[in-house]
Amino acid sequence: QTVSVQERLGLPPELPNPIVNKALHEVRRVINGIIATHGKLDTIRIEMARDLEMNTKRYKAHAKQQKENEQANNKAVEAYQQISIEQPKLALSKYPSRDQKIRCRLWKDQGCCCVYSGQQISLGLLFSAAVEGDHILPYSQSLDDSYMNKVVCIAKENQIKGNRTPIDAFGGDNDKWEQISQRISRWSRGFSSKRERFYRTEQDMSERDFIASQLNDTRYICTETGEYLKVLGADVIFTRG
Repeated sequence: QTVSVQERLGLPPELPNPIVNKALHEVRRVINGIIATHGKLDTIRIEMARDLEMNTKRYKAHAKQQKENEQANNKAVEAYQQISIEQPKLALSKYPSRDQKIRCRLWKDQGCCCVYSGQQISLGLLFSAAVEGDHILPYSQSLDDSYMNKVVCIAKENQIKGNRTPIDAFGGDNDKWEQISQRISRWSRGFSSKRERFYRTEQDMSERDFIASQLNDTRYICTETGEYLKVLGADVIFTRG
């Protein structure tokens, strides 16, 4: 892919992680300051988190996952277009947005039902106000906007859950929690990390996630910084942290 070389860094891309966004703005401030003082940069060295680099096995797994995601997105587009034909009252656009494709995928993955109540979600209901997307671990606490941290659910159930983890919100009702546990146990093995999120309390998050989240943010920052700096035309070199 050809990149148009620039003299200075423009505004960085807006990403879903606010910590990474802040870091990229700081990178822009520092790099543009160096250029103003010393002129064009020939080489930029980025020290990255230790396991950012992919070995062959991880790369193949990543490529496989990317292919599966592409196939899932294509199926989501087909489902969306079927809904738009069968439910003209919804007045859906011809092509789905990214969020709409994700909603279709989540709906299929969950067996077309609300993960919290078990209520079946029809095609007509899926894009109505009665159904919402939810972050399993509250985004305000986890900053996790990944696919594995998302479900679709009946809006009323989402209101009951509020800004809590599933087990904090529903674990006090033994019957309801057993039903939720049974529903997610039927998901394929590929969703093990998503299932695990259901059993994490807010206390677990505060005790276990701080170091891991900082390392993940560091890896994310390194990756996005490398892409961001390409426009300067300098050699960008990664070294192990």
